[in-house]
Amino acid sequence: MSRLMIAGALALAATLPLAPAMAQPDYSGAGYYSDDPSITVTAPRMRHEGRTSTGAPIRVVETDSVVYTRDLNLNTRAGRRELDLRVAAAADEACSFLDQHYPMDNALDTPRECRSNAVNMAQAQVRDAVERAALYGD
Repeated sequence: MSRLMIAGALALAATLPLAPAMAQPDYSGAGYYSDDPSITVTAPRMRHEGRTSTGAPIRVVETDSVVYTRDLNLNTRAGRRELDLRVAAAADEACSFLDQHYPMDNALDTPRECRSNAVNMAQAQVRDAVERAALYGD
């Protein structure tokens, strides 16, 4: 391996810890019922920029933000209200990230619509968390 390639690899490795950490959705469902319950808030950014070289449409950029619920008593009104506030804050954070890192002149949604979509998409997980708390006393 050449010195230039080694230097490049070291420079890349040195900057990786500085990159923002982004939670990935757990499609297996295993993380959802783990010891650390959480809700994944996904912020979509709708756009239309045409098609890739293979003809696939380019339409959505999204990012996730995780809301942890372990410390909340979802059997109380205050706990459910705090969860709603956390979900809204996570949606704001994710949509702001998209605005900063993926600015688009041709975005089909506004920041308010991004936030609303993210909160709405998380509501099924919120309902499940509240129901689980009622059943299991979490």
